[in-house]
Amino acid sequence: MAVTYFGNNDSGNAHTTFTASYNFGTRFLCGTTGTLTEIGLNLYAAGATDSFRLGVYADNAGAPGALLLDAGAVVNPASAGWNSITGLSLAVSSGIYYWLTFNNSTAADSVCYWSTGNSYYAAHAYGALVDPFGAATLLSGYGMCMRAGVT
Repeated sequence: MAVTYFGNNDSGNAHTTFTASYNFGTRFLCGTTGTLTEIGLNLYAAGATDSFRLGVYADNAGAPGALLLDAGAVVNPASAGWNSITGLSLAVSSGIYYWLTFNNSTAADSVCYWSTGNSYYAAHAYGALVDPFGAATLLSGYGMCMRAGVT
């Protein structure tokens, strides 16, 4: 079955390291009804001892809300480009906003983003994702290069 992606399915126009022990999330409109089977984060540079916990949150009036999926971790990514977790199963609907998120263990690897987008962040120690996302702060000018695959 073909995979359709939603999110920032590219390498953006900038990159940086992000402070550890924070959840970072960007809101994306899902264009396909089906099952989310994959989530990925685009790294500009990798190979350091960093881990990324990836997840999906519901939209709560334009901010990340309830945790829908804690996808697990990409541990010590070996290469730049898409680092994904597959084999997931979350029902998603076309026309609904979802928040694709990451929490990193250190500030070692460089994450791709679009300087024209926005994200939210909230302090949270690295590990299992929290539910709900929590009190979030706007991070203007950082639209993370994350994508979700739907079948």
